[in-house]
Amino acid sequence: MKKTLPLTLAIILSLGAGAACADSVMPGMDMGGQQAKPGASHQAVGVVKKVDAKAGKITLAHGAVKSLNWPPMTMPFRISRGQAETVRAGQRVNFEFVVSGMDATITKIEPAH
Repeated sequence: MKKTLPLTLAIILSLGAGAACADSVMPGMDMGGQQAKPGASHQAVGVVKKVDAKAGKITLAHGAVKSLNWPPMTMPFRISRGQAETVRAGQRVNFEFVVSGMDATITKIEPAH
């Protein structure tokens, strides 16, 4: 038992570190060789998964973002309260956003036709 405890602990810690690394892929990070240029605007199409106007957050399942070399994914964005009040969960939207550090902020959002 004493010999297996350190091994078990080491495995648990390494799994936790791997999960932390997997979760650390965020907006602004290089996900394929292309860095976000400060202030550059990017466009995508997505589906609104969740809106929290009070917190200024929206979660979108979006398609690939070619300008950032991002694959399709679901992720949170910052959004103004006014913009958040114009969309609802389940709605397909066209949107533009900017990336700053670890944050992606919606600059324009409208229903997709």
